Amino acid sequence: VRPENIFKLKTQKIKFPDEEEMDKIFRDMDSNNTKNISLAEIDKTVMILYPDFHKKSTLSAAYKCCDTLSDGLINRKEFDFFFHYLVYYNNLWSLFSLIENKECDGRITRDEFIKASKLIDSSKDPNDLFNAIDMDGSGRFL
Repeated sequence: VRPENIFKLKTQKIKFPDEEEMDKIFRDMDSNNTKNISLAEIDKTVMILYPDFHKKSTLSAAYKCCDTLSDGLINRKEFDFFFHYLVYYNNLWSLFSLIENKECDGRITRDEFIKASKLIDSSKDPNDLFNAIDMDGSGRFL
């Protein structure tokens, strides 16, 4: 994003918990003491502790990135990265929201993408980038 457009982004920051705080948060979420937590358990905790970061799509994306064992659960080691991913995906969502403004259907059209390319520093042709992303040729992507 170009400096003159940065103010349009609603980037968010979070004070990352230290190791002791992470242990406590994880233990509190793991109420059944299985040493693993589910998306529902994380969802509830984020809603209480970090309400500004409580967006279903960004929670889900951060959760999936942490689930390195692909077992649908996050263990304590995987949880170490959760807040970093949560901030990352929330900031991407802010950029996406800035771009996707026409139909508000959660998809970006070619026109929206081309207009948004002016906000993003890229040396690549936005039409080529769009074509690479729009793999089904529908003229929009999620």
